[in-house]
Amino acid sequence: MTALPNNIQNLLEQLSTSSRQELDLVLSLAEAIRRADEQVLREVRSVTLQHEIRREAIVEELHTLATRLCCLPPKRPATFTATPTRTAIRQQEPVAAAPIDVESKPVNVQGHTNGGGHWREAAQKIDEELDFTFGSHAPRH
Repeated sequence: MTALPNNIQNLLEQLSTSSRQELDLVLSLAEAIRRADEQVLREVRSVTLQHEIRREAIVEELHTLATRLCCLPPKRPATFTATPTRTAIRQQEPVAAAPIDVESKPVNVQGHTNGGGHWREAAQKIDEELDFTFGSHAPRH
């Protein structure tokens, strides 16, 4: 009868050894997963930082482009002149930009067309110039 308890004792020792080995493997796996998670987190932060840097550069370029496209000549500061009867404000005349289309209506010093604005005609001319420059099949946004 002593053989049965010895077999049980051997099985318990093997089970204990196997359990310790499996626990060591699980702990090693947990550590490897933790390191992999930290690496992924570092990479995500790096990609996020690179994205923000590229985004800032793109926004800066867009601001520069918008400034170039929508730039109007700056107004000159108003000058004050005194007359014997009253004080009047006289502004210097702004520099008029040269008209792009010489066949359009004449432009006065303030940049307005004589006889009112025809924005539909101007929009049509812009569309025609874009079609000529980029082709009529270019996508519009």
